[in-house]
Amino acid sequence: MLFNYRARTKEGELKKGSFEASSKEEAVLILQKQQLIITELAVQKIPFYKREIGSFQSVSQSEIVLFSHQLSFLFEAKIPLLESLKILSDQITNPKFKHVIEDVIYNVDTGMPFSRALANHKDIFSNFYVSLVRSGEVAGKLQDILTYLANYQEREYNLIAKIKSAITYPIFILVFFTLVIILMLVFVVPQLTSVFEDNNVQLPLLTRVVINISEVLKEYYLFIAMALILFFGGFSVFRRTADGKDFFDSLKFKIPIFNNIYRKFYLARMADSLSTMILGGLPIIQAIQITTDVVGNKVYRDILLDVEEQVKKGVTISNALKKDKETVPPLFSQMLAIGEMSGRVDLVLKNIAEFYQKEINYSVEKLTTLIEPVLTISLGLLIGGFIFAMISPIYDLVQTF
Repeated sequence: MLFNYRARTKEGELKKGSFEASSKEEAVLILQKQQLIITELAVQKIPFYKREIGSFQSVSQSEIVLFSHQLSFLFEAKIPLLESLKILSDQITNPKFKHVIEDVIYNVDTGMPFSRALANHKDIFSNFYVSLVRSGEVAGKLQDILTYLANYQEREYNLIAKIKSAITYPIFILVFFTLVIILMLVFVVPQLTSVFEDNNVQLPLLTRVVINISEVLKEYYLFIAMALILFFGGFSVFRRTADGKDFFDSLKFKIPIFNNIYRKFYLARMADSLSTMILGGLPIIQAIQITTDVVGNKVYRDILLDVEEQVKKGVTISNALKKDKETVPPLFSQMLAIGEMSGRVDLVLKNIAEFYQKEINYSVEKLTTLIEPVLTISLGLLIGGFIFAMISPIYDLVQTF
């Protein structure tokens, strides 16, 4: 944020100007360090038309993954933190992300811990990210922690990309062909209908159905468009509400075929998060608490909240998970029990995460190979039926001449 200020020196001299700070509290500290007596301090309001394009941009997960990897590599090369951040700042092209890193550099340069500087930007760096960096600072293992973070984020990014690709492809194909059919119903069918009416052609049932749909679309297109806008608008708003999020979180495990992929995804995320944080030196309770925040699904969040309470009472994680056999398979808790007995919970959780990640890859590949022929046949039948409905009366008309 850009702050305007008025202040006086100890000698009474008036000073005024503007400068960047992440918060009002930080702005006050900056002026106090210069031994100035603040008389006025306010955020500078920038007109809408003068704002940087970057202020409307977002920071993608891939950019954070790249940043973490590069920072890890620079640390391995024994380049100090501040210099590493400056090097990365020069390479960042996203204006919003560049501004964030510049703010982090400023705070670190003025003596603020790296983790606290990151915590000022929780919309970019999650609680999971900040907590691990803080543990690395305390243990003196920041380089190792950055490596864990970079690898974890890359695995997470690849997993999400896999799930998205499996869902996006069929949706795109269905939307595309739906638009093609609608355009044909609105522009092509009415022209053919007038030809049939002029020549008193006897229309088969399928053709009459297609013509009726076309007439409904032409007659009530405004009403249908408004209804769709209201439906998707309401859907979008509902999805952002707490009840909506809970509803869709539960719905994911009721969709045939996709439910198993989602279950494996959240199990992999849960195991990977816990493993990364335990490797990073976080206490088990804190690791569970942070995983509860980052798991991203109400069903598993509720399970982890219960696990946290059970662990506080002295119950092992594996035993606490056993009662949720539908969402947490026995294999998960059994493997975790082995890790608890051997004292290598972090290693076992890492193996569990890798196991489910491989399962997801296999399931997505299998689903993709299954969806392609099913979509091709279904859409082929739909379009073939549409063409047949419109061509057969034309054939009968030609036969009469």
